[in-house]
Amino acid sequence: MIEITNLYKNIGENKILKNINLKVPKGSIFGLIGENGAGKTTLIKCLTGIYQVDSGAVLIDNKDVFENVEVKSCIGYVSDENSLLSYFKVKELLDFYNMTYTKFSIEKFNKLNNIFKIPIEKRIRELSKGMKTKVSLMLSLSINPKVVILDEPTTGLDPVAKKNFMNILMDEVAENETTVFISSHNLADIERICDSIALIKNGEIIVSSSLDNIKEKTRKIQIIFKDSEKAINSIKNWNSILNFKNIGRVYYLVTNDFSQKFQDDLENLGVEFMEFLDLDLEEIFICSVEDGDKNEIQAK
Repeated sequence: MIEITNLYKNIGENKILKNINLKVPKGSIFGLIGENGAGKTTLIKCLTGIYQVDSGAVLIDNKDVFENVEVKSCIGYVSDENSLLSYFKVKELLDFYNMTYTKFSIEKFNKLNNIFKIPIEKRIRELSKGMKTKVSLMLSLSINPKVVILDEPTTGLDPVAKKNFMNILMDEVAENETTVFISSHNLADIERICDSIALIKNGEIIVSSSLDNIKEKTRKIQIIFKDSEKAINSIKNWNSILNFKNIGRVYYLVTNDFSQKFQDDLENLGVEFMEFLDLDLEEIFICSVEDGDKNEIQAK
């Protein structure tokens, strides 16, 4: 459904995106996570055809997105900065969308608004940030899109509205096989609804896989070595170690390549005690983006 290949994007002299490659199957929910400034919004603007890429390709249903009216008419987009026409009343926006999108359904909008209860007589500028987000989501889903692209969509939503928001997205996927691409700092939400995720750092994708696979491969190990100095000197050369620290004789390792071989390699270093701990997505994210220095670890 969505295919991004060898994408590069510069803004001015700044190299924002570098060799981005992603595939998102039809009817799935894909999460994009990363620190502020990592390139998430720029990637989304390339995906929606707002930005033209410098090189590479952005395809939806095997068709280029940029300046393609046919493809864009099938994309629902909720931006991180509300772009709705502020002087329009909500009901005037409904008329505008009805004229613009051939598949727009006022019945679907009204059904969604039975949940969110936005007064359609109000102008957009009179609405709160959360209310504007709700309107943007309802409009995006009411065009009956093939793809929904969301950039920090839950900012400003209260817990009840956020729960409704996420349930509506999952229903849309289940009922219509809609493909969802979502960027968010709310990692609990990403973990709850996404099938796959990608982690972007400094404009590059450093992890991209199913959420189950990422959680299976990324583990935290609590360990005590028989000969700490010998073990640490070896571990410093392991590329699969994301994070490594110690408190007294106890060492805490986080790896992104856990396997039976990894466990065997640790045991071969001489182990007195070893325990494996699962991590949630927030812990995986923090370990992946932090720049730790293994040379600072000291043998005790």
